[in-house]
Amino acid sequence: MKKTNKMLVIGALFVLLVGAIWFYISNERSESKVDEAAVFTKQELSEVQVDVLVSYLYMTATPSINAVDRTVTNKSMQLTSTEDTKKAVAVLNYYLFDDLSEYDKNAFEKAKEYGFDKEKRLTLEWIMNHNKKTFDILYGLQDNGSIFSDKDAILKTYTRITEKDNDS
Repeated sequence: MKKTNKMLVIGALFVLLVGAIWFYISNERSESKVDEAAVFTKQELSEVQVDVLVSYLYMTATPSINAVDRTVTNKSMQLTSTEDTKKAVAVLNYYLFDDLSEYDKNAFEKAKEYGFDKEKRLTLEWIMNHNKKTFDILYGLQDNGSIFSDKDAILKTYTRITEKDNDS
């Protein structure tokens, strides 16, 4: 081989070697970096889970999810129930056990998996003690439970089902 060809081959091998080393090092760095999402509350809820429980079951978060750095773990955050949380739980039970639609079967199955049925319904206490499981049930509803984002509709449903119970 000519001297120029040898230099080109050596140069190409050198570039390949440097590229392989760079690729190896960058993979090692990314694997060693733990890129975990921040968690909130003692139950280690994700930001999405906190948002859903606050928005769909009308809980309050202290401090507010909007007031904290969402990239930093904050296990001191607490979720508390409100009067509207109790109403939302009643409506959730209604959808799961009294007016089950084909679209909500995944939520019903999840509730059943957790030991609930028409006779043994979800309670506010259970929901407050099992936030992740509650999130799983809500997400089994049609459109991931988005009906609960319409608080007026949920409160109207609550009034309708409680009036029906009182008429019986």
